[in-house]
Amino acid sequence: MTTVDLDRWGARIAVLVAPHETELAGAVVRAYAAGGRRRQDLFRGTGDAPGGMGGSLMTVLPDVLDALAWASRAVNAALGSQQVGNAVSTAALLVAVRSRREGGTGTGLARGEAPTPQDVEAAYRMSERLRERGMEPADAERLACELFSGLSEHSDPGEVAAFLDRLLTAEPPQPMPRGPRARRWLRWLLGRGGRG
Repeated sequence: MTTVDLDRWGARIAVLVAPHETELAGAVVRAYAAGGRRRQDLFRGTGDAPGGMGGSLMTVLPDVLDALAWASRAVNAALGSQQVGNAVSTAALLVAVRSRREGGTGTGLARGEAPTPQDVEAAYRMSERLRERGMEPADAERLACELFSGLSEHSDPGEVAAFLDRLLTAEPPQPMPRGPRARRWLRWLLGRGGRG
């Protein structure tokens, strides 16, 4: 996968979950895919912007990429099991993921609306990772469902698998030290301009 491909994927993901980060998305994806120090720098709240642009920058994309990489097996399984053109409704998926988090089965939807168990697993694993990174459960679930629904609607499963493989090539996602990140998420949410 070339740098151009990584940049294209970065822009696609940013459009789905963080449109205000589209300009830096390619640099963020390349840094995440590189692993090591470059990836670690993405998670420092006071680090320089990707690409050596200087200044402090708060973004959600590193955490979204990490959640996507963390759940890569579940995402590949879910997208690989779908029929072509079978997009997953964000709202239906969100209901199912929230039901699962609250101990339910996520099957209270009408048969034609309900996402598959594989879809729920993929979105749930992504949201779980985002919650581990300090995101509020409702926001983590919404972002994960928006991302998975967007991928299911506009992506070829083989292309998604190749992208996820590239994210994992340098190193698998590692647990981050837990700490207070509430201010970071508050700034990010305020920056969305009330979207969502």
